[in-house]
Amino acid sequence: MRVRRVKPNKREHLEDILDFCIKNNNIYFTRNNKRIFIKNRADLYYLLKQSDLSFYYVEDGNVMGLIVLWKALGDNKKRYYIKINADNVESATSLISVLLWNIKREEVFIKLEKRSFLVPLLTARGFNFFHDRGREIIFRRKNDVTEPINTYDKD
Repeated sequence: MRVRRVKPNKREHLEDILDFCIKNNNIYFTRNNKRIFIKNRADLYYLLKQSDLSFYYVEDGNVMGLIVLWKALGDNKKRYYIKINADNVESATSLISVLLWNIKREEVFIKLEKRSFLVPLLTARGFNFFHDRGREIIFRRKNDVTEPINTYDKD
């Protein structure tokens, strides 16, 4: 098991990350109030370039998770959202832990379905309920802003 930082300018694992995103169809970004799911290399590249941080989880050569910190603009507000897709609790736990260790933002948000297996994991990591959006809920986590500790694999 390894958590690695995504380097959009390097091709290493980008095809595997793209295949993972297409297979799971759960990572998206918003542009002009429209959800754009990752379906091709250009979408993935845009998501990664617009993200503050991005990590992927790989086990036995297979990508099993992706997490990004995405800047969202709307209603004259700038918010940072965590976008995550993971195959299992172990990969989700590792990805969230590494991202939180490396975050510099004062507060971060995550929107997910109410029945997501991530809900207990997020509450255990200091996320609190923020807003109900029908089938989705938004959690918020306030951070102490400190210098990041680089804990990811630098391969």
